[in-house]
Amino acid sequence: SHDRPGWVYFRMAKTKRARSFLERANRLSPHEPTILVHLGELYLVLKDNEQATRMFEEAVDLLKKKPLEQWTVDDRRSAQVLKERVKAVFPEPVP
Repeated sequence: SHDRPGWVYFRMAKTKRARSFLERANRLSPHEPTILVHLGELYLVLKDNEQATRMFEEAVDLLKKKPLEQWTVDDRRSAQVLKERVKAVFPEPVP
């Protein structure tokens, strides 16, 4: 996925580099829930709660439109984060 380098930088607490990579990844793949979740996590760390919420809500919308049988491992992980962050509700059981 386009966001891997950005997520690695995020995990290393290099938020400036992470932001650059993650925002670029989102421009390249604007409908990818995992990238949106990673951006949301970054924006939380940067104290931009409004932007974080926007990213999380967009990811929720995309996942809800995608049939469960088409969900990837990354989609499942994203759904778990979204359940915690914004109390998102998805069809059960989330595979």
